Amino acid sequence: MPKSVHAIKVLLNRAKIPFQVGSTCLRVRCPNCSSGSDDKRGYLNSTSGTFFCPDCELVADWGEFKRALESDYRVEPNAELQTAAFPTAGELEEVQRRLSSAVEMASVRTKDIDQVLSTLDLGRIKGSFLKLSKYRISYDDSGDPKLVLPVLDIRKRLIALTYVGGGGDVETFPRSGMAGCFSTEDTVTADNRVVLVPHPADAILVTQQTRMTSIAVESTAQLPVTRLPLFEKFGKIVIWFNATNEHWQDALLYARKLGNDRTSFLRQVPQFSRPLTTEKISAALSTEKPMAHKSVIVFDDLREAVRDTLMKWESACGVKWTRFPALNKYLKGHRRGELTIFTGQTGSGKTTFLSELSLDLMMQGVPTLWGSFEINNVRLLRCLMTQFALVPLTENMARFDEIADEFQKLPLFMLKFHGQESINNVVEAMMHAVYVHDIQHVILDNLQFMMGVAVERFQLQDTIVSTLRRFATEYNVHITLVVHPRKEKDDDPLCTASIFGTGKVSQEADNVLILQTSARGSKFVQVKKNRFDGDLGAFPLHFDKQSLSYWKNLPRPVDNGAKARWQNGRKPQRS
Repeated sequence: MPKSVHAIKVLLNRAKIPFQVGSTCLRVRCPNCSSGSDDKRGYLNSTSGTFFCPDCELVADWGEFKRALESDYRVEPNAELQTAAFPTAGELEEVQRRLSSAVEMASVRTKDIDQVLSTLDLGRIKGSFLKLSKYRISYDDSGDPKLVLPVLDIRKRLIALTYVGGGGDVETFPRSGMAGCFSTEDTVTADNRVVLVPHPADAILVTQQTRMTSIAVESTAQLPVTRLPLFEKFGKIVIWFNATNEHWQDALLYARKLGNDRTSFLRQVPQFSRPLTTEKISAALSTEKPMAHKSVIVFDDLREAVRDTLMKWESACGVKWTRFPALNKYLKGHRRGELTIFTGQTGSGKTTFLSELSLDLMMQGVPTLWGSFEINNVRLLRCLMTQFALVPLTENMARFDEIADEFQKLPLFMLKFHGQESINNVVEAMMHAVYVHDIQHVILDNLQFMMGVAVERFQLQDTIVSTLRRFATEYNVHITLVVHPRKEKDDDPLCTASIFGTGKVSQEADNVLILQTSARGSKFVQVKKNRFDGDLGAFPLHFDKQSLSYWKNLPRPVDNGAKARWQNGRKPQRS
């Protein structure tokens, strides 16, 4: 990740490469395209340094782009990002086949379109408006209609289809997360304003009533870096997500990525919850407010968020653990923007427990970054996969690929560091992961291994903890930090004062969890600090050695099948 946009400009100037500065990207000639014309320019992200070229379908990391500039200027792609951003030839062929089999709106009578919209509970959208569009209608095997909407990339090429069915169900083929969005831009006159909404039907209604371009973002919780170039041409971006505290947090993420200076948000009031339930959309848009300075806010900005936390307490508590319901009793849930300190005696099972704790959240759709400084990533993955499958992998090698294919779908990312590492390098990697992958949970295991042998250990530890505290707040992510305790008698229970270092560690933390081991060898987790609502207490752990799981209600299907066990808690938290 580059140190700053200035560093990128210096490098490009030194290489005598012309560039054009945009809101989130620099336009730079693509080194891999055969033609050297101005049209073959890619997008160099000014924060992450990720290079994206829609013409040759290249996605590359900053490090690779920088190395290429300093050598032969040939860029090697980041295979993972590139595969996620663009469809394969086979997928494109199927997209075209599906499009051809759908019925064009222009060939359907207006009253028949109105009937379809009524069936889909989209009666506020007018058939006469859709008849002028390039959208289509398809019918499933049961004869139920669906709107077929195009997903276009920045070059206006069709790369996917979005289906809107009954009950507001949305499905994207071939997959979500690609370098394109459904936009109503083709139905309006060119404008430098755009309204971002969470649902395609909302986007259509906004344009129908205001003639403004609207884009359905697919996921309010994630904004892939390869999608940012789509917004470069807009000078003003209005974010209209649902009126909940959760979506307010998502709006902050979007504003941070798109630029606070050109983004504004709709006031979070019940009557403006979403376009489809808003009577006068133009009146609602007139209440939009600019994103304020990140360090300054007034009560009016958060008034409805406060109301939301009171009326929807369960949502404000965060994501509930499914494998550890007893932890929900005390912490109420996993919330973004907090710092959790986790400690326990050496060899007590801290990493194993934390592995399953994070797995529980990942299986509910929480993007997670694991930084394991004590054990290598292969050992950690073996533990995670065993807890995921709930069967010993060594005895189920015939199912390894099946288990691995399912496990790979989890939103898991890992740091490559092992042993002592500079906090600056760790934070830089965290910033990159949060920006590119929209990470919500960071786990660092553990503080002592990351610090190594330092002369001023207490001072360094305090500096690291303060840095992580600021990071959690500024980037709105939850950080779980493992800290070893002081040397104490094995029979003595640990307390907050047992945490190695000064009292600053526990002072900075929102939560303090201690994995205790009794004289008889039984284990339990003690909640010693809870800044959210103050509830403290402890709950016992029951360890199953075969599955490496602390899940008390460990499911045991008759056929001992891993696939059946995966279904426990697999549904994502939300899109």
